[in-house]
Amino acid sequence: MDGFAVGPPCRERRAPSRSGAVMSPSLKTALLNLTLYQLGWWGCVLGGAQGYPLSGAGLGLVLAGMHLALVPRPATEVRLMLLAGVMGGVGDTLLTSAGLLSFTSGVLWPGFTTPWMLVLWIQFASLLRWSLGWLSGRPVLAAALGCAGGPAAYLAGEALGAIAFPAGTVVGLAGVSLLWLMAMPVLSIIASASGVGRSAAYRGMR
Repeated sequence: MDGFAVGPPCRERRAPSRSGAVMSPSLKTALLNLTLYQLGWWGCVLGGAQGYPLSGAGLGLVLAGMHLALVPRPATEVRLMLLAGVMGGVGDTLLTSAGLLSFTSGVLWPGFTTPWMLVLWIQFASLLRWSLGWLSGRPVLAAALGCAGGPAAYLAGEALGAIAFPAGTVVGLAGVSLLWLMAMPVLSIIASASGVGRSAAYRGMR
């Protein structure tokens, strides 16, 4: 027998993998994108509820500008956001003129929507290619989400004192649901035409 000691086989030690603890750039983008929108939503709605509608709208525009500074193609994003503002503004104005929706403050012309609500639509469009990119190519799902999520947001606005439903909550929410049922598929289709979707990331995200 040789004089070499016999022991258990040597096992190579490997550093523990950290891949599961690292967020992907697209996930970081989605979280930041959603955070910017939520901050804008609270700013606009609380501003409208507390009598500071222009301050809330201004905050929302600043946050929308931060979003545009981070996207690879800001011009494309601006077109989508402006389109959403026009669609939402017309829709909310129709609801207001029909007596289904009213605003606590910020009304510049009777029967029309408010600037802070227009900013909310603009900010909402900033989600469509990013944290809501999974809706790309799914207009039916977008319609379902709009039909449920739109009224929920307006109901929260009513609870905070920013809006009211003069004809009754049920009737008002029915009108809101119809508006979002029509708007969401159109906006999602236009957003998906750019080719940006769930894997998209802000500039500088690694």
